[in-house]
Amino acid sequence: MKKGVVLSALALGGLLFTSSPAHAQVAFGAEALFGSDTDFGLGARVQTDLGTSIPLDFSGSFDLFFPDGPADYWEINGNVWYEIEVAGSGVPYVGAGLNIGHIDPGGDGFSDTELAVNLGGGYRFDFTNTSPFVEARFTIGGVEQFVIGGGVLIGWF
Repeated sequence: MKKGVVLSALALGGLLFTSSPAHAQVAFGAEALFGSDTDFGLGARVQTDLGTSIPLDFSGSFDLFFPDGPADYWEINGNVWYEIEVAGSGVPYVGAGLNIGHIDPGGDGFSDTELAVNLGGGYRFDFTNTSPFVEARFTIGGVEQFVIGGGVLIGWF
């Protein structure tokens, strides 16, 4: 299982760095989340357009959750978002991706890392160099849960 997780993480990283042309825009940000099984979480996020004729973005995030009890849970997400073109100052989006989740229940030395699939969508408010966003996703497999959250992306360099 660990070999599959490592290969998946490498594939996601390769997608981020090889699919983005030189003119791609990149933004960095922070997010706060709530998971139906893992409670409150905080994370860091990077997002870039994929520079394709179809309006696609790639987002990668690392999120640390704080579940009740002695358990520790973190996840790495890589999602591809399809932007739905509408008039206005924001961008609704839907998409899917991969989730690598690691849980350590604490106390017994047992921990587990699993690969899962994300399905979700959200809305990004576009301002000059700042883009607040709200998002919801289902994680299927691994720690299956519904996650809602929001944050701010800064940059679009």
